[in-house]
Amino acid sequence: MDTRQKIQRENDIDNEGILLKIKNIGEQYLACRPAREIADAVEALLPDLDEVMLVEVAFQNPTARAFPPHKDYRLSVLKTLISRLDGHWDLGDALYTELSTAMSAESHEGFVTYSINEKCGSGPFHVTLKENRAFASQGLKSWPASRILLEVLLRLGNFSGRRILELGSGVGLTGLCVLKARPLIESFTFTDCHAAVLDTLRENIQINLSNGDTRARVQLLDWCVGGHISDNVLIVGADIVFDRDIISSLVNLITGFLTQNNSCEAIIANIIRNNDTYSTFRTAIKNHCIVDTIEVKEFWYFDKVIDDYEVIRIKSKLK
Repeated sequence: MDTRQKIQRENDIDNEGILLKIKNIGEQYLACRPAREIADAVEALLPDLDEVMLVEVAFQNPTARAFPPHKDYRLSVLKTLISRLDGHWDLGDALYTELSTAMSAESHEGFVTYSINEKCGSGPFHVTLKENRAFASQGLKSWPASRILLEVLLRLGNFSGRRILELGSGVGLTGLCVLKARPLIESFTFTDCHAAVLDTLRENIQINLSNGDTRARVQLLDWCVGGHISDNVLIVGADIVFDRDIISSLVNLITGFLTQNNSCEAIIANIIRNNDTYSTFRTAIKNHCIVDTIEVKEFWYFDKVIDDYEVIRIKSKLK
């Protein structure tokens, strides 16, 4: 290999490294990470930053075009980047053109795309969710406890032939990740009591799963009314203890399900935002069921959640 070939090879390796870093920035952008984090990652590429490559790979990739983040978030990221780079980097037209495009875009509800790594056992995959982070309804966005719950569920085996029912499914992060990571699962039932949330769930299922996938089911479930459950169903829930007024209905629902079929059990993950509210729930459920804490010592699939949280396993005392 002569000197010219060696230099070209080294340049190719450098470009591949930069491309990989820009792809990672694109994943941060699609996951709606804070704008300052994205600006930090871009600034770390200086002086080797390729502005055109950044825009094309991070902000104009096929997923970003089909399922863009909310307009307000896009503007925040681009303005933060331009402000950070302007003055100590010779900016071209690419970022300003992308900013102009974002400013003229219609203000639709945005999407968030999570990248899940290969530790799941089925290879890396993406889950794209329609969210509305400013919407009054609690259900139209993903909550941190969904990620904690997934850290637990994805380590419980392949779920071959198992059925899972989720209480308060939100936009469907937990269920869609499980369905993608565990192809042998028999079914995952998403539930909520709000029509708008159920409609969004159906949209997100359509975005992420093939039309012929019958494992995903959407069901109206009012905690105050209750319902019936089949044998050997795993009941799950994330961030469903947030209002003292619904604790009685939630406890009655869970204990009712476990009483109907004592082969069932529940795994509930919660961010503890109000100690009194959570303590009331925990005491009430422990009066009727066996409750054990599940420790999450490592976060394999998502960033570590720094909030105070708990994951519990609930079983019938009759089991």
